Order: sequence, then C-alpha cells, then structure tokens
Amino acid sequence: MIFADTGAWFALFVAWDEHHSQTQNWFSSNREPLLTTDYVVAETLTLLRARRENRLALRVGALLFEENYARIHFLTPADIRAGHRTFAQFSDKA
Repeated sequence: MIFADTGAWFALFVAWDEHHSQTQNWFSSNREPLLTTDYVVAETLTLLRARRENRLALRVGALLFEENYARIHFLTPADIRAGHRTFAQFSDKA
C-alpha cells in the first residue's frame, strides 16, 4: 500500500503543475493500492481553492470521496493524539 499526500493529488489533478505529466504517468501505471486520509483530502481541496482552482476543487473532492483513486482513512481522536505524541517526541527535527 502506498500513501498519497497532498502534493501527489495536486500534481495529478492540476494541469499546470510542473510534475503533472510525470504524476499522471505514475498513477496510470501504478498497480499498488493507495491510501490517503481525510486530512489530506481537506488539505488538497483547500490548496486548490487557495490557488484559485475552485471548480477543480469541487470535482477533485467528488472524485476522492468516491474512493476510486485511494482508500480514505478517517482519523480518530486517538490517531490525532498519537500523531501529536510522535510530533513531540521528535521536536529536534526541522
């Protein structure tokens, strides 16, 4: 399973992104299941809106929530607390 983050979704869906072609090629040839999170989807849609891609944000949201591109893991409060513990543990990292 491969984790897909905001940068990958943005490059896949935004034609003017410098990595768009390369990302499309990778996604079309990939056979491994993809995983993303509800937070990543929200971040991706917010980034699209911030870059003035409002219509695309609506379309991408619909596509991602159909889970045809990736399975979405919905974070629980326990997940968020565990992430914070890891964040605090490695506070020396930039």
